[in-house]
Amino acid sequence: MPSPTTEEIIDLVTRRWDVLESLSDRALSKPELEATLGVSRSTVDRAIGELEAASMVVRDPSSGYRLTELGRPVYRLCKRTRRCLDAVTEAHSHGSAVPSGANGELPMYDGATLVSSEPHVPDKPLQHLLDTMREAESLRGYTPVVLQQYVEVCHEHATRREADVELVVPPQVHQCLRTTYPDEYRRARRASCVRLHETSASLPFGLLLFGEGADRTCALVSYSKAGATGVLFNDTASAIGWATQTYRELKADSTPVDQPKATQ
Repeated sequence: MPSPTTEEIIDLVTRRWDVLESLSDRALSKPELEATLGVSRSTVDRAIGELEAASMVVRDPSSGYRLTELGRPVYRLCKRTRRCLDAVTEAHSHGSAVPSGANGELPMYDGATLVSSEPHVPDKPLQHLLDTMREAESLRGYTPVVLQQYVEVCHEHATRREADVELVVPPQVHQCLRTTYPDEYRRARRASCVRLHETSASLPFGLLLFGEGADRTCALVSYSKAGATGVLFNDTASAIGWATQTYRELKADSTPVDQPKATQ
């Protein structure tokens, strides 16, 4: 029997998702599936027949129906896709700009927590982000915009020397920092715990990594003319792996802004 095509698998998974999910962690008999799903025996028979024909489930005489070597990875991949789509549609429904995925950022959606603007709390994403920045012992990131609150947090870290801060910014952001916030800029450059890099590369969103080791988390920040409209926080291995690699590539393509000698 030929293997099902990708289109056939997508169609089948969409129609029989409830059965696949029920069988994802254990084998079940047809009566158990009836009870779990609250459907008729004929519905279960049709679903199992279709999934068996596609080699996605098989009957185990001792325990019931279970996912096959094809069914298990298909289920996991589709579950991840559904989680990503849930995050994307939630971000869109709250008016947050949704990154296109052109920069490989889709791992950020899987397992993410979305903080978005609300009518009565328009700066909610920014406040959550600032709180995380202030509490972080280590902060690395890229920002395509200058916000006064970012400058204030970095100035706090430069003054107290409580965190290690490394930022990569495009030329226009660097220029704005120098001309609009000259005092904070000079103090940050003199602080050994704050390092600034300039890059000609660009991303349409902000990217921040907090902490080290097991305590790491990352954030993808969407902006509009009104400021930060949404933040995706994620501490899964795949999201941190993507964020770390993306940041390393940005840093490798950047030039360090030399630190001036401290005034005696």
